[in-house]
Amino acid sequence: MAGPSPTVGTSAAEGQIVLDVLNRTPFHAESGGQDGDAGTLTGSGVAAEVLDVQRLIKGLLVDQVRVIG
Repeated sequence: MAGPSPTVGTSAAEGQIVLDVLNRTPFHAESGGQDGDAGTLTGSGVAAEVLDVQRLIKGLLVDQVRVIG
C-alpha cells in the first residue's frame, strides 16, 4: 500500500489514514496487475475515502482509508 504510513487502532480522527479490515467490501482488491477500486465508505456518523484495497489472504480484505467525517 503506497502513501503515508497508516494508523492502526480502534478510532481515528478526521484526516487520518487507517486500515479497515473487512470480510466483505463493495470494492475490488488489487489483482492481476489491476489497481484496486477507490471510493467512499459511509456508516452511522462516519465516512472514509478508500485509497487502496488489498486481499492479503483469501477472505481477508484490507482497505486503506482516509477518515473524512
